[in-house]
Amino acid sequence: MARPGVKQRFPPTGSTAQRSPSPVLVYLGRSMSERTHTTLIGSDPSTVAGLSGGDERTDRLPVFVLKIVGGEEDGSLYPLDWTRSSRVLVGTSAACDIKLADSLVSRRHLALGPQGGYLQLTDTESTNGTRVNGLRVVEALLKGGETITIGGTDMRLMRTGDAQNPMQHPGSAFGRVLGRSTDMQRVFVLGTRLAKTKLPIVVEGETGTGKELFAEALHEASDRADAPYATLTASSAAADLMADLADDGVFARAQGGTLVIDEPAELPLSAQARVLQLITRAGETVRVVSTTKRNLDREAEAGRVREDLMFRLMGARIELPPLRRRHGDIALLASHFWTIGGGQDTPPADLLAKLHDYHWPGNVREFRHAVERAVALGDDYALAFAPRGDAGLATQDDLVGRLLAMDLSLQQARAVLVADFERKYTEVALKRHGGNVTRAAAASGLTRRYFHMLRAKQK
Repeated sequence: MARPGVKQRFPPTGSTAQRSPSPVLVYLGRSMSERTHTTLIGSDPSTVAGLSGGDERTDRLPVFVLKIVGGEEDGSLYPLDWTRSSRVLVGTSAACDIKLADSLVSRRHLALGPQGGYLQLTDTESTNGTRVNGLRVVEALLKGGETITIGGTDMRLMRTGDAQNPMQHPGSAFGRVLGRSTDMQRVFVLGTRLAKTKLPIVVEGETGTGKELFAEALHEASDRADAPYATLTASSAAADLMADLADDGVFARAQGGTLVIDEPAELPLSAQARVLQLITRAGETVRVVSTTKRNLDREAEAGRVREDLMFRLMGARIELPPLRRRHGDIALLASHFWTIGGGQDTPPADLLAKLHDYHWPGNVREFRHAVERAVALGDDYALAFAPRGDAGLATQDDLVGRLLAMDLSLQQARAVLVADFERKYTEVALKRHGGNVTRAAAASGLTRRYFHMLRAKQK
């Protein structure tokens, strides 16, 4: 399969003046806010039954090609290759898999990925929006035959068949990151492949998706697994950040191993210049993995990230999907965190139903805390789940009051409080010491092994 972004010229395939299929709107979300932007585009309403019936094969992948219609690139074809990135990015940035020369197209305009037998299109907060068959969408499922319009560019989506899925991982884990869903299986295969290379990698994803844990898994799967592993944290205090960027700082500690840069877009521009200098000096003696919840292209466009640093960091890109897209992973994760939290047997069916029904804006991190709270509270799950709305799960500020208002044993109440306190304590300790576990553990009066254990409980 051809590499995405490598323009291929094929003989003309006939007239492009075919009639566009009429859109069929299918509201896939549970809440009204979700229903305003999730759309299935297609001319055959029977596709709805196949989707809602859970018809999502994992042994085959759909094969799609984008064809430019009109303009200077008329007739250019871009095969979509799912084997090189989590999702194919389309935009004007050099970091995109398909790079267009349209000034009305955003640097990172939209993302494309397989979803069962369909193509999932997501507008990545572009400036001028995305239209499918003339209908503006934020997220849509496509079946082939649609016209996608971004900026002044029209692209015809052509489905040319399906192929054996090469993106199936032998198991349900990559390091300590768990997942059986098709999205996670693709991510695990990409991670396994990229871990063996010397490329710098950017791990992207929403808050709580497990980016730091995935970076550790990349290190452990590489030929540097026995070498040092160090972290440069942008949120460190200024003095600690200066110390880390000294000649004997974090790059020196990571020699021969892996350096993780947490949120490079949050580094001051002066620090970014120093990081670029240190990366250039280190060469291949330090493998750099960056983790971010931000769109680095947008940050570079806004002047918050140096372009030269962004391109140096983005040798390859892996995007961790949010938990709401990881169909089939809820039961696996619930069982895992239930056991870690000290639960007996398996999670109760009514708890699993609640876990499936929640949107999880805080992703796996929020999910884990909810399961562990449910273990501590026994049969009463009320505290683990806040009322529906933007409030999410119960916050620490009202936790003590709510615990006192409930008829809980001291042991149950203490377990909930201690879990929250340990999570926040280790987060603060790590930030205070620039992500260095050894220094954070020593300052906390803990052994490195025990500090690692506390961190592992929270991931």
